[in-house]
Amino acid sequence: MPTKTLNKVHTKLGTTPAPPSLDISYTMGPITGPDKVIGLGQSYAFGFNITANTNRDSVYAVSAIALVNGRGQWTAQILDPPVVPIPAHKSATVLVQVTATTIGDTIQPSRCEVVLSAVEISPVTHVIPGQARLMLMALYPPPTPDPRVHVVLGDTGAQDNRFGSGLQVGLREIEFKVFVTEPGDYTVTAELRDPTGWTIGSILGSPFHIAAGDTAGKSVFVPLKHAVTARQTDLFLTVAGGPGISAKFALPIMP
Repeated sequence: MPTKTLNKVHTKLGTTPAPPSLDISYTMGPITGPDKVIGLGQSYAFGFNITANTNRDSVYAVSAIALVNGRGQWTAQILDPPVVPIPAHKSATVLVQVTATTIGDTIQPSRCEVVLSAVEISPVTHVIPGQARLMLMALYPPPTPDPRVHVVLGDTGAQDNRFGSGLQVGLREIEFKVFVTEPGDYTVTAELRDPTGWTIGSILGSPFHIAAGDTAGKSVFVPLKHAVTARQTDLFLTVAGGPGISAKFALPIMP
């Protein structure tokens, strides 16, 4: 009995606030080609959410590296500014572009662990640094934040114009194939990381319905126009609906 009483008192008196810290989570998957795998020389954008668990606004330095396991060479670079201000108890999204410059072979494909780190550089809150790790394998599909949803380029999605640094957008709309394992009604919305010089038209094929047991991809067409002021950016697609699904994907594009 005395032991139980002491434990209860200790629990009440021992509640101290958690130290300020950063949480980093993988929140945005890449859009691959129709083959659904990470290919040689292609760039893929992965999105991470950085949440500041602190009572003060602060500024953080963000970096990314590619740790290669086995044969092959990979690169990882931040697409956003490397210094990110985040208000107290708010979040910021950071994109990391990953490229497999060599991928080994089908017998021994190259693996890469992408490491994203964030460290406070304004010395007032003493926030504990944050880190996230994501394992990738060449010639295999990349992981998605929500495994129930995948988005790939369609057969008419200008795949022939996809270069190492992104998809070169032509004069026609881009076709995407959306795969969802949960039945329900879904919508697809589009936005751009930097919309300067770009215009997104009305999306065709959205909304759509997924029946139980339907494994076929739904075709969605996104019209994109660009002016002479357009520059390389990233297209974001959000698939929402069904049983609480809201999944976001990214594709590097260029005029």
